Amino acid sequence: MRATGVRRGRGAGAAVATAALVGIVAAEVTMAYEAAYPRTEAGTIEVKTLPTATVMAAELREGDRNGAFRELFRYIQDRKVPMTVPVEIEQGTNAAMRFYLDSARTNSPPASSDSVAVTSRVARTVISIGLRGSYRKKHFTKAVNRLALWVAAHPEWTVDGDAYQVFWNSPFVPFFLKRSEVHLPVRKAEGENPGAASP
Repeated sequence: MRATGVRRGRGAGAAVATAALVGIVAAEVTMAYEAAYPRTEAGTIEVKTLPTATVMAAELREGDRNGAFRELFRYIQDRKVPMTVPVEIEQGTNAAMRFYLDSARTNSPPASSDSVAVTSRVARTVISIGLRGSYRKKHFTKAVNRLALWVAAHPEWTVDGDAYQVFWNSPFVPFFLKRSEVHLPVRKAEGENPGAASP
């Protein structure tokens, strides 16, 4: 009987989290979230510098995006921190999901919790490709391959990190309305003029 109660409690918690996510979808129709940086339009590849920012990150356990999203959403909801865009997904050994802290709280960020780490990200340069459609892994892989071809054709740039995903819409937005990006960190190749960058 006790175990049944635990299961019901978890089920209720999941229902609340799901309702919160649905609420985000509805909010996207009626309001604009603060953006950490400009979006890359679908079908476009561009070089862009992302500003220094404070982020909140949750570990991505076994690829469970919904679980990480719930952790982060609960964290900002409890601290009355507004939702921002985009949401970033880091793959690999240190897999994590990141929310950006709104600019109004940059000088007084909330403290980290047991499940959410609050850290700073320095300004960085990336090659960005804009995408339209679902957030499936196959689209990420295809985008990474396109970025690799772009870098090969532009020897003035050198890869400076692993590619990661950038989501501009919440999980429950219909796939045909979703916008995303894939970023590949880069730096100027040795001997290149930092001011002469054009995709």
